[in-house]
Amino acid sequence: MAAKASPTRNKETFEIEFLPRQYEIHEDTHRFKVIVCGRRFGKTRYTAYEVILHALMTPEGMSWLIAPTYPLSMIMWRLVWKYIPKKYVESKKEGELYITLKNGHTIWAKSADKPENLVGEGLTLATFDEFGIMKERVWTESIRPALMDKHGKAIFIGTPKGKNHFYRLFKRGISNDPKDKDWKSFQFTSFENPILTEEELADVTQDMPELIYKQEILAQFIEMGGEVFLTYQTQMVEMQPPTTTDDFIVFGLDLATKEDYTVLIGYDVSTNRPVIFERFNHVLWESQIERLTQIFEKYRNHICYIDSTGVGDPIFERLRLLGVNVKGIVITSGQRVTGTSVPKRILIERLALMLEAREMWLPALKVVDDEFSEFEYQVTEQGNVTYSAPDGGHDDVVMACALAAFGLERPSGVIGVVENPVNTQYNPESFASWDECERIADWDE
Repeated sequence: MAAKASPTRNKETFEIEFLPRQYEIHEDTHRFKVIVCGRRFGKTRYTAYEVILHALMTPEGMSWLIAPTYPLSMIMWRLVWKYIPKKYVESKKEGELYITLKNGHTIWAKSADKPENLVGEGLTLATFDEFGIMKERVWTESIRPALMDKHGKAIFIGTPKGKNHFYRLFKRGISNDPKDKDWKSFQFTSFENPILTEEELADVTQDMPELIYKQEILAQFIEMGGEVFLTYQTQMVEMQPPTTTDDFIVFGLDLATKEDYTVLIGYDVSTNRPVIFERFNHVLWESQIERLTQIFEKYRNHICYIDSTGVGDPIFERLRLLGVNVKGIVITSGQRVTGTSVPKRILIERLALMLEAREMWLPALKVVDDEFSEFEYQVTEQGNVTYSAPDGGHDDVVMACALAAFGLERPSGVIGVVENPVNTQYNPESFASWDECERIADWDE
């Protein structure tokens, strides 16, 4: 569909092509619009089109394009510059990120990282890109007062980030309260963009656990906290020990701190079913190492993914030097996998996805049931999802399973040869001998 604008007093027109759902929003006449959409719906481009139409039809007005950071605000600003007819442009200031039109309207890109700096002349339009990860006072204290004298409009766009201030504005747009008569909310999933193919969406969503899928694709406002593993009980099975000591086992190992437990769980790579489970605490490190190495020596065809963060690092090194086929994982709070560093979010979400897809199983044990039922997520003020046990609870079993799941997804990492240990200050007599072992490993990075 096309929207025709009259940008000048000479009644010249040009066409902007909106997608059907975008045009539905454009046709609405409410002063404040809240647009909640899944990823790749096209909300940023839609908003850029609205800014262009408003600027061309509002002489001497002022529009601000506000985003959480300057790099994000530049995305909208560049889209506006790309699509605006250049014959209506008086000047463009790349360094200061503003455009002046011949009718006197100015378009500015602004960052919301310091709300106190968002002060200036009266605005005729303000747009907020990813409002859910901005501070609420960007709107309430900085921008809302700036719209008063010129009866300015506002457009809020973004993907849900928990039931925060973005959600509260969304509720105003679906309210029947007379005080919210200027507000209108729209909610569309990623599937409502006709440009995206079913194959593309299927590829994007196949690696998303249900929680993230609901928020990022279905554009649903999830609770600020709640249960992570919704279907785990269907995957609980009675544990059977390995059929032989030659079976290849993928282990996940979460080491204890003072009040926590050391948990070791082993999976048969041919079935993704648990075959070994050990959980203990208040055991000295030397005793723990001895207990663990006895298991690894018994099942020599193995790979063990261990949390080597903090206290786990020297234990990882000790096990490695004792001949254990061990892979250290540094668990971080980041967003990306880098080398041997893996965000906790990715470990947990991959575990949740594998359980939901029935690709792995859990031991039918009370301690496993207790931890998985209590494990929870929280949505931060910035919209990030974090995972942990409740205060006073434990997540050692969950993390050991998450590490094992990480290994089960990497079949290339369990084939190869374990190098002979290096003779160092650690007790040489206690080293396992691998000379007679046919299957040794080499890390496939």
